[in-house]
Amino acid sequence: MSFRSAFSRNALGWHYAVRLFLGTAALWLILGPLQGTQPLWAVISMILITEPVLKNALEAFRYRILNTLLGCAVGMLFLMILGPRNELLPVAVMVTAFSSTFLPQSPTSWRTAPVAAAIVLASALTSQSRTFGMHIALQRSLEVLLGGVVALSITWLLSRIWMPEPPANPEAGD
Repeated sequence: MSFRSAFSRNALGWHYAVRLFLGTAALWLILGPLQGTQPLWAVISMILITEPVLKNALEAFRYRILNTLLGCAVGMLFLMILGPRNELLPVAVMVTAFSSTFLPQSPTSWRTAPVAAAIVLASALTSQSRTFGMHIALQRSLEVLLGGVVALSITWLLSRIWMPEPPANPEAGD
């Protein structure tokens, strides 16, 4: 099988792989040199948001940002009121999970908010510092936001340059 044949048989797969390559490279180049950042959180967000169709990417971005902000807010609220304590982590995760059910949902968004709350609280627990936990909440939210913006930018750019047609009959197997 030639490269051209393999490419044409799975153009959407190549398109997806190229979007992830461009997004990961861009985020690593932007955040990698900065002290104290974690490009991984931005890359994870970019991967979860990237879609071939801009409308779908915008929807994924909205869900991801809303749930990340909710999780960080609940984590920060627990930190400000009760301080960094081990027994708060399961309670904060439960409260965040329940709270996220009131937001618009996508299949993965129910998981995002509790993860964000756990990251905030775990960061504060490891340092025993409310301030550090709040700093991490802000930083992670910005990293997730940047990952989403990069995903949307690449989706928009590639939709203008190269948008492969979906297979006519995906079950046919050719």
